[in-house]
Amino acid sequence: MSKSDPIPLKFELSSVADESRYYIHTRNEILSILRRMMEKKELAALYYEEGNHAILSQILDVQAAENSLVLDCSANAASNSLVEKSQKLVFISSLDNVKIQFIVPHLEKIEFEGRCAFSTPIPPALLRLQRREYFRLTASDERPLNCVIPFAGKKMTVSILNISAGGIAVIGYKDGFDLAPDQIYHDCEISLPEVGQVTVSIEVRVTFDITMKNDVIKKRAGCRFLDMPPHAQTLIQRYIMKSELRKSSAG
Repeated sequence: MSKSDPIPLKFELSSVADESRYYIHTRNEILSILRRMMEKKELAALYYEEGNHAILSQILDVQAAENSLVLDCSANAASNSLVEKSQKLVFISSLDNVKIQFIVPHLEKIEFEGRCAFSTPIPPALLRLQRREYFRLTASDERPLNCVIPFAGKKMTVSILNISAGGIAVIGYKDGFDLAPDQIYHDCEISLPEVGQVTVSIEVRVTFDITMKNDVIKKRAGCRFLDMPPHAQTLIQRYIMKSELRKSSAG
């Protein structure tokens, strides 16, 4: 698991019509999903303190007989302490480009194979969201994406972590450039390699700090597009499709 690997953002559940039909309650299916995530070493975000903070994690073991799920802990002891004291955390990851989310009622710090870990009961239900409009393409190091946002008379360039037809996630923006929920920015420019440039309006939906595996804390924000022009949406979808085809060919 790379220290610089990206993680998914929280779902905007309020925007999912009848989200109950996306929940899985069958234990065997839940165990199968969790085991596949473990085998593929899928990176995850474990949100605590009402979703304002998160640590990077992954599933280390699925112990069906003990009804226990073992999760990786952070390199930051202070963050681990806060996580352990938290109630009703949220685990978010993905599997085969499908978002996976479930509630973690509490965590117990344990030692697993000589390393720090957390134990929690296997979730009785998990959310598997595979609607096409929620698919997010992660920007690669070889083909980075940036968004230029007008701010205080200047143009601030931020790194795009992932992009979908509905919005973007940005990471690592500097102090002084304070993104806050419900803020709206117009005339933001995104250059899409081999496709073109789009100008969009974005609304900040969620912001939080993320503790990376190397103990560095970075600022992150999830934004949605507002009044997206059809041409811009077409270009973004074309870029996502071309990028996925490139990855498939390389694989």
